[in-house]
Amino acid sequence: MPRHLPWIKHWVGAIHDPVLLELTLAERGAWFSLEGLAGEFNADGRLSSGGHPLTLIQIGKCLHLDNDDQAVLESMVTKMVAAGPLAWNIETLYFTNWATDQALPHWLTPEGMAERQRESRARRFGSLNNVPPSPLKEGEGEGEGHVTVTVTRGNEARGHWKKVMARLQRHMTKANFATWLKGSRGLGYDPDGLLVVEVQSRFAVDNLNRSLYSLTRRALMEVTGGPADIQFICPEQLHVKEAHESPAKRHQRDRAPAGARRH
Repeated sequence: MPRHLPWIKHWVGAIHDPVLLELTLAERGAWFSLEGLAGEFNADGRLSSGGHPLTLIQIGKCLHLDNDDQAVLESMVTKMVAAGPLAWNIETLYFTNWATDQALPHWLTPEGMAERQRESRARRFGSLNNVPPSPLKEGEGEGEGHVTVTVTRGNEARGHWKKVMARLQRHMTKANFATWLKGSRGLGYDPDGLLVVEVQSRFAVDNLNRSLYSLTRRALMEVTGGPADIQFICPEQLHVKEAHESPAKRHQRDRAPAGARRH
């Protein structure tokens, strides 16, 4: 089963940072590796595991360094402590600006993503159908726990998503398409009319919501020819239950004016 991949922010401008430019190329590599390790420990920038500080030797072992690279790590730490980005709190090495550098804007937090989804539903269903949006199910959009989402129209969803994928492939690099959308599939439409799409991991869900949501939704609207929206999920987040749509309900939906359909 795909697993959640933690991530940290790495600023593009770091390649021009005058402090980092004082390091050798090898020392810069050690710096970026140390950042990644701090992100993995998730201790607010402290190089500690389970509340216990790590020595430089232990840090080197975590980074799989040999003796030569261990010397590079220690040289880099000495320089960055002197310059200020690193510091020691007794025995604990830490990044002094971690909280500021790694802070997420509200719209990227789980709460912010849930709010954006609610607002999207409110705009779509409130303005088009003059009815209040349905609330999110408990845990939905928060990336925690398991939530059952009932979907219908599985064949239609699969067909729509294949067409969306064909459009996205023309607007994305091969690497990005393979990284975020490989193996994705349309599962069905939920009761609110969102196309439920399964992707490989929570990391893919986060990135699609953050960076590719508008592009993907626009492609879906081109396919359906009307208002449309998407909910990305991964196997470890949600359980999807496929419900049967009666012939009478399907006939009624298909006869509805295009602008009133929930695609």
